Parts: sequence; structure tokens; C-alpha cells
Amino acid sequence: MIGAIIGDLAAWTWENDHEKFYPFLISEKALLSEFGLSVLATADALDFNLFMNEAEYQEYIRPWFRVVHDDIVCYSEGVKEWIEKQDYNYNYNTMAIGIAMVRVIPCAWYQEKNQDNCGLIFEQNIEKEAWYSLQFLRKIIYLLRNGKTKDEVYAELGGVFKGCRHDWDWRNQESPIPYILRAWDAFYNAFDFGSALHNAMRMEGNKRLLGTLTGAIAEAMYGCRNYFIKKKYADENHCVNDICIPLKINERYHRTISKIKRQKEWARVFGAKNDARTNIEYHHFTHITTSFKEKVISPELHRRIIKSFEPGWEDRYSFYLDNGWIYVCRSFVLLGRFRFRKLEDGTYRIFDVQESDENGSSVTGIDEALYSVEHNWLYLESPYKYLSQYYSEVNMEMPKEYEGTHKADFWHGEMMLHEDGDNIGQWIEAGMDTLERQNDIRLYKFAKELGKERFGVAYYINELYAKWCPYDNLDWIFEY
Repeated sequence: MIGAIIGDLAAWTWENDHEKFYPFLISEKALLSEFGLSVLATADALDFNLFMNEAEYQEYIRPWFRVVHDDIVCYSEGVKEWIEKQDYNYNYNTMAIGIAMVRVIPCAWYQEKNQDNCGLIFEQNIEKEAWYSLQFLRKIIYLLRNGKTKDEVYAELGGVFKGCRHDWDWRNQESPIPYILRAWDAFYNAFDFGSALHNAMRMEGNKRLLGTLTGAIAEAMYGCRNYFIKKKYADENHCVNDICIPLKINERYHRTISKIKRQKEWARVFGAKNDARTNIEYHHFTHITTSFKEKVISPELHRRIIKSFEPGWEDRYSFYLDNGWIYVCRSFVLLGRFRFRKLEDGTYRIFDVQESDENGSSVTGIDEALYSVEHNWLYLESPYKYLSQYYSEVNMEMPKEYEGTHKADFWHGEMMLHEDGDNIGQWIEAGMDTLERQNDIRLYKFAKELGKERFGVAYYINELYAKWCPYDNLDWIFEY
């Protein structure tokens, strides 16, 4: 979602402050268009109530387009006329369909398996091509943010998508599916978030819409925290910038942007390239022989490696996922990469270990990063609320102040999960299935406040005590 907003602002920069585009991607003067605003408005609506119906959604979102600030949002002429008439059936063109398409972007991040509401638009009766474009975009983002490779996503998009790509003049046509195909092509041929937007801006069509779509797709795989600058635009000792939304936009929409970032972290499955301390220089990789192929990787350890962590002074090496490969890096130095092979018993093995041509040992990096996720996870992610721990050391004695309170029950539940191997991932998955079945917005919001790791722990405790005292619902969890 943030990637879509960045893509919108990058397109403004390309058109209005071109000298800032390649060195910074976004100008501090950049303005939102109706497309970036639509992403913000829809995300805010879904965060307020993920289960709202279409009429409630329409009522919620209309004020966002009526009240704007000229120094923050720059509408196209068609949108200005559309708003003045307050006729949401008016002007069924690229602008109107574009606004509808980009509303799918938050749906693909907020909604998990149930995607029934991802076609929400105003009172338009959507045409067949537009409907297909919404489904393509939703599926692309959803699959990418769950760790699928580019080729795996392309295979799952099916024959209609492939047929359009091969048979249509999509590079020049002004209709919904060609815009999705252009955004996909810009992303598919990119190597990180910034390069996807570079590709998009060289294509034909509405740059604001194309930037929004491409940014959304690229973020789902690459993340969008860091902008790696091309060598010819970078200082010798400065080749990476934080991607910053202009201050005036941040101040106006900071609450919604904060909600979006929280949702992204809630939904995060893997560490992403543009969120990692890596680099995007061309590397020559060499196959090396290591002992890692003998190590049994449990499903829980596999989950932790893929998810990765924010490195620090004690845990300096970290992983990120990029198109099927796990990379290991430290301090913007890329050390090496490997892949996983899943066995019939559900465990994984590391194979195809490759070392980069940068200084540093990939074996050391992989070994230390593995140690961090295997032994320091409780410190890095803090999944337990009542157990106290420092790195791999867990205090095995319950604090005296917990005695005689519900905190004692929670402490004992956490201790049982810890003694059972800290297998939190399976309880996260089971808890998410229950959340979806219950359709309880209060519970969903509280789960997000906890974060997925702690919610998984809380759900384990629920199932543990349900053996003796089953609950009809999960309301008790609010006390946790």
C-alpha cells in the first residue's frame, strides 16, 4: 500500500521535477493524485471495519474525495468534474476505472483467504474487462506478499492473463487489463522496488495510474523502505536513501499511514529486499560446498528464516527473500544466498549455497543468522508477554506478583508452549483461521495490537485451557 503511494508520488516527480527522480525517486514537492488518495481512503475504511458492506464502504469513502488540500492532492480534470457533479456513474473511463482498480490494493493486504469484497467501487456496474483487471491485481499482490516467485505467480494467473499478454497490444491500449499488464511487465523485468518504477515511467499511458499499480506490485515482493540509487546518480559513499513520503502528506495522513504500516507488519511473511541492509550491485555468485545441507530445518525454523528480523549489534547478519532465493547480508554487504528443498516429512534442507564476490564469508553469515533465528527468536520478536527472557535465556521461575491472578495462567500457558519447542507458527495459522470464521472486528483489531507472534501464543493458551474449560468465543483473550 505504501508502495502504491510512493509510485504515485514518483510519477509526479517524473513529470514535474524530473531531476529528482533518479537520485531521490520522490521530490519533496510531490503531490498525491486521485489514485494515491484512493489507496489511502480504502485502507482507512478497511482498517476501521474489515467486514463492512458495500453501502457502508461507499458512505465512508466519499468524504475523502470531497475534502482535500490543493498543496497535498492534485486531481486530474476529469476527477474534478466527477466530484463537482457528485455523480459516481459519471465519466466511465480510465480515471474512474483506475480509482476502482487501485482500491483492490488495500484489499489484497487486509483480507486473507476471504477476498469477497475486493471489487468494491462506487455505484458503477463494472464491465467484464475491469472485473478481470481487479482479480488479476488482487491475486498478483496477494501471492507475491505471501512469498511466491514471479514465475509461480505468472503460472497461477491462468490462461486469460497469458492470452491477453500475448494477443493484445497492451503496451499502447488505454483500458484496464493493458495497465495491469504494463505494471506487471515493469515489475517482472526489475531487480528491486526502484527499478520497477524506473521501468514503469518509460512506458506509455497515464503515469500516475501506472506508477500506483507498479509500486503496489513491486512492494509486495521487494518492500519499499530503501531506495538503492543507480551508480551514476549516487555519491561515491552514498548509494541508498530511505524512501520518505513528503512531510506535508505525512502530516495530513499520518494516522492512516501508521495504520497501513501496522497492517503490513501484521501481514508480513518474509523479509524483503528493499527493507534489508543489502545492495543491488551486480554480483557473481560461486557455488560452494558446506555442511548446511545436513541440517534439519523444521517448519517453525523455516518460517523464522523466511520472516527474518531487524539486525542489531548482537545479531548482525540477517536474511531476506528475493524471488525464491534466501540471501544473507550485513551492513549493506551481500554475502551469499541459498534455496530450500522441502522433504516428504515436512522438514526442509538448505541446498545450492552460493557465495557472492563481495568481501566476507557467506558461510559465517548464514551460520550466525541461523543461530539468531534458532536461539534468539524470543528476544528478537518477543512472542511471549509474561515469560521474561534475554536472548536465549528464559527465566523459568514465575514472578511472585503473578500468583493468584490470571497472569499466572497466562505465564504457565506460555511456559508450556516454550517447553514444547516454541512452535508458534502452527498456532498463528490456526488462530488466523479462527479469526476469519468469527468475523469479529473487535477481536481482529486486538489481535493486530498483539502482533501475529503473540496472537499465536494467545491462541495456543486458548486451545490449551479449552481442554478443561471450553469457550464459545475468544472474548477472554482481551484480558491477555
